Amino acid sequence: METVLNFLLISGIVINTIIIWLLTKTNKSALPQKILIALFIGIIFLLVHFYSILNKIKFLYILTFNIQDVITLLVGPLLYIYVKSLFFEDKELIKKNRIHFILPIIYLVFYSIPILVFSFFKIKLIPFVEKLININDFIFVIEDFYLLAYLILTLILLNKYNKAAKSIYSNLKDKELRWVKYMLFGTILVSIIDIFTYIYDFFYVNSEIDSAFITVIFVVILLYFLGYYGIKQSAILVPEFLLNPVKNSKSSGSLINMEATKVNHFVSKINEVLIKDKLFLDEDLTLHKLAIAISLSDKKLSAIINQEMDTSFYDLINSYRIAEFKRRIISKKYNNLTLLGIAYDCGFKSKSTFNRLFKLKNGISPSEFKKINS
Repeated sequence: METVLNFLLISGIVINTIIIWLLTKTNKSALPQKILIALFIGIIFLLVHFYSILNKIKFLYILTFNIQDVITLLVGPLLYIYVKSLFFEDKELIKKNRIHFILPIIYLVFYSIPILVFSFFKIKLIPFVEKLININDFIFVIEDFYLLAYLILTLILLNKYNKAAKSIYSNLKDKELRWVKYMLFGTILVSIIDIFTYIYDFFYVNSEIDSAFITVIFVVILLYFLGYYGIKQSAILVPEFLLNPVKNSKSSGSLINMEATKVNHFVSKINEVLIKDKLFLDEDLTLHKLAIAISLSDKKLSAIINQEMDTSFYDLINSYRIAEFKRRIISKKYNNLTLLGIAYDCGFKSKSTFNRLFKLKNGISPSEFKKINS
């Protein structure tokens, strides 16, 4: 068992190092990369700490104790700010959100460091430090619930920004936000497992199994998945696009000063440009690009699409792409291409997104549609 745990810990450290290396190969000046690098460095300290416990390496245990001890309280705030940094390019984002780091700092100064100093050097930095040691498990459970609360809040934030950003990007769901969601859901799972390990310890005090290693094993498994998914699709580690800024896509009231005739003119022009110039074939088409094509500001274009056309930019463009796909399937001119090849030519960037949207709009799959129209 010890050999297996050593292998998992060492391989986890290696995978973590590879992920950090991939992050450093991207735009180093971007805040999202820096936040993720800090997060994964913290996880390395966690894995090294458990390696020191397993192999009874005292100096390594002391060296890594405080960082691994506070990592549970840091993961939530770091991921929360990371999601914000994907959508807002703000050099002072960390400074503006420094309130999120107050609790981890208090914990480090008044709990983690005193525990370490007392345990190894028998020096009391604060009174009642012995009693704090006795309630370790209770504090760790609170930390896990604290982390879960942050992760849920971060998921809500991500979904909110993702929804608003549909008015800006036509292929947003094909951008690499899935990796972020996998990371968040994976971390939630690890937190829940960690809570159950403490419950297990409570009822099985004399168990020969160190239940803390169960959590670490799942951390390594999550790293395997994130590393594989990130290496397979290297751009997925940190989305290269930064939405600056994401605003409410409804743009309420922004058409008040525009005459009805002008609004109708621009609605017609939007459809005309899309049909005539086939801008939707551009897989990276954005609201800004379309706004330039019809000589309108981004804000007014977004308002027209949302309020007058009763749709989002994302849905509008993809409806044209699906219509073009259906036209090409019916035409014998494209018989030499696969369904996926035609979908990509129509502006889609993801097989799963294309299949999902096609079935949602037509009630059947693309392959079924082809059979009917063969």
